[in-house]
Amino acid sequence: RGTNTNEFKSDVLDSSVPVVVAIWVAGEGFAGIKAQVEAYADALADKINFYKMEIVPNQQLLIDLNVSGLPSFLFFKNGIKTSVLAGNNISIGEIRTHSERLLISDLDGKEFFGVRLEIRSMSGGRGS
Repeated sequence: RGTNTNEFKSDVLDSSVPVVVAIWVAGEGFAGIKAQVEAYADALADKINFYKMEIVPNQQLLIDLNVSGLPSFLFFKNGIKTSVLAGNNISIGEIRTHSERLLISDLDGKEFFGVRLEIRSMSGGRGS
């Protein structure tokens, strides 16, 4: 799916589920991993909303979001940008890692079978 400046607030900032936005220049895309990203987005369609955004008609919004490299992948949770991947060497593995972090944090503080989960980083602090 695509999003743009006019739909960004409702599609991304007001979303009740995590969101990944892929930003590209028309005609260039993220050719090396496009098919992999689209397949991954389809596989997680019930958990994460994936959007594509072309840079040219949305330049001011992308400046406001501090997008500094292309292609870029922006990761949002509860309307907050949690991480960014940018540049020509982005791998599908990196996109998966950042996307899965959006889902893992949903478990923090929830109780399963009488056990309260608390997500900790490798350094021992809460979440990251």
